Amino acid sequence: MNNKIQKKATVWFTVCNFIVKGISFITIPLFTRLLSPFEYGTMSVYYSYEQFFLIVATLELSLGAYQRGILKYKNDIRLFTSSLIVLSMLITSLIGLVIVLNINYIDNLLQVTAQTTLWMIVYFLFQPSYTCWQNYQRFKYKYKSVVVSTIAYTLLSTLAALAGIIFISPTSNSRIVSSLIVQSLFCLPFVFKLVDIKMMVNSKNKVIDMWKFCLNFQWPLVFHSLSYLVLGQSDKVMISQLVGPSEAGLYSVAYTLSNVAIIFQTAINQAYKPWRYQTIENGQLSKISKATISQLVVLLVVITGFILLMPEIISILFTRYYYHCLQIIPPITIGVYFMFLYTVFADVESYFGKTKYIMLVSVVCAIINIIGNYIGIKNYGYESCAYVTLFSYVLFSFLHYLFMLKTIKQNSFKQSDFPIKTICFISIVALLIVPLSLMLYEFQYIRFVIFIMIIVYISRKYNLVKH
Repeated sequence: MNNKIQKKATVWFTVCNFIVKGISFITIPLFTRLLSPFEYGTMSVYYSYEQFFLIVATLELSLGAYQRGILKYKNDIRLFTSSLIVLSMLITSLIGLVIVLNINYIDNLLQVTAQTTLWMIVYFLFQPSYTCWQNYQRFKYKYKSVVVSTIAYTLLSTLAALAGIIFISPTSNSRIVSSLIVQSLFCLPFVFKLVDIKMMVNSKNKVIDMWKFCLNFQWPLVFHSLSYLVLGQSDKVMISQLVGPSEAGLYSVAYTLSNVAIIFQTAINQAYKPWRYQTIENGQLSKISKATISQLVVLLVVITGFILLMPEIISILFTRYYYHCLQIIPPITIGVYFMFLYTVFADVESYFGKTKYIMLVSVVCAIINIIGNYIGIKNYGYESCAYVTLFSYVLFSFLHYLFMLKTIKQNSFKQSDFPIKTICFISIVALLIVPLSLMLYEFQYIRFVIFIMIIVYISRKYNLVKH
């Protein structure tokens, strides 16, 4: 492995994700001023449901199934890509027909017009082709093209949304439709670039085989995605219902701030996920375990630095009313570490097609999270949800580790290929950071010294300065 490629990709994906998040963050005040509270709330409701419909309408074939299929059909990548995109479009068309037949109900649910719902379906038709292209570029380590396209996509859709509000009407429907039209047009060229109908017609048997693989591989992951969606949203909904909107608002602010750490976690995954699959393909599981240790340390260091600066971040961005968020930010943020850890184990399961294991873990953890949130809120207050969420991600990692062990044993790999003692030690340190950071919040200078040490470490690790 040329480790420099993964390091460069991680840095660039991190920069890209910060730019994308930055665009969203900067434009929030614009949208809140241009839209009335009612229209802004309607827009929020739509985007809460859009992710659910995207999962159902596309089965997210362009993610799990495509990433695994690139290696399975490495000698027929062009045909596999065409087949998967066409299958996704057929499924979307079928789900779209069901939506159209029930459009009045869907419109009421999403609180949008029929025009918005129809454009949503169009977007779902074209979006997987763009996602496939991005994932293939990542497998070839062409991270620059992915970064440029991602930033362009975000900028164009955001500018379109603003233009729709300013020049058409200051409504949520204008904002959503304008964005959907530009996103659909952006994705459309990738359909023509990647789909080859003539090739599919000439290879019917192969196409059918590829479709069977995609459906068998992906259907459990649909339940995983839906359960994961519940895991990420249930606490805020339950706090709002059981305690009140004000407390839900406080928790949401803490959750949003904590999720900034996901930017770096996502960047590492985007850079290393293709490599993990390729390394397992070559029978070198031990290389993944060694790289994982390094990635866990770097991620934990970054997360720790972020947690230590949180008092200053809150004081700059919010009023003192939101200072109470400090008490729940550390456990939520450390949960990001375990989110990354479980994906490493899940990638091994996914490579060997054990997606039912992934589904089982997600459903079990989502149910436990909901039960835990209810008990915690009733007995200890809404702050307990942060610790329930952290426990859920720890459980995620533990269960995926057990299923990964089962998977590698079934495929003649050694259990010792994963240094679980080292991983456990780093994970225990991660958990200890929660109480330690809460104690250090009272000592600003100590936090600043530790943060500077973290900056130096990261700079040297990723060769950002000469040494």
